Amino acid sequence: SEADHALKQGKLVNAHHIDIAPHDLPKPFGQIHAVPLTDTERIVKAVNLVKCGRPPSPTAASSIEVIATKFITDALEDARINAKELSKLADRDDWEVDNGYSKTLLKAAEQVETPLRLLNDKMPFTDITSYRGRRLVEQLEIGIAYPLRQIGKEVRWLRDHGNKRSVVAGARGDLSAAALLRIPVKTTMRSDAWRPLDPVDDDQGGARL
Repeated sequence: SEADHALKQGKLVNAHHIDIAPHDLPKPFGQIHAVPLTDTERIVKAVNLVKCGRPPSPTAASSIEVIATKFITDALEDARINAKELSKLADRDDWEVDNGYSKTLLKAAEQVETPLRLLNDKMPFTDITSYRGRRLVEQLEIGIAYPLRQIGKEVRWLRDHGNKRSVVAGARGDLSAAALLRIPVKTTMRSDAWRPLDPVDDDQGGARL
């Protein structure tokens, strides 16, 4: 195709309309780095590199993508730290003698739910356009779906019925399991911008929060 020829000749500047999601781009356009047409800074830079005989790297991340990446990385790190505390709290053996345990458990669960919900709500709209970046976003969306649903359910129960021992006892088990979040990431990011701290374990195909 024209895209293949342009890429081989070092002339391809891959861009897409802002209303078209990167993962909806047809092959081979969707398999290499693409930027929205609104990212004029990146497009002009790419054109200038082509004119100088130094075509841009297909895996390079735009400045907009770096910002979006930092948002995801920070949210995952918040969830990871809080998930460890939630797991310890949910596994406590002496919880029944602590009158404030249900409120403490609820607060810990909310601290994990908040960044996960933020990711769930915002990730589909982040300005991540490279093929590898979109694949990672898709994997993260899959990875947080179950724990977010499970933790969200227990948060609602604890808010409404946290005074009942049976509810707290049930919430403990579910929250303990959901706090061991694993992100099934099967793709790696070559760009330095895509190196989340601990949540993504590229070698093992997943990461435990």
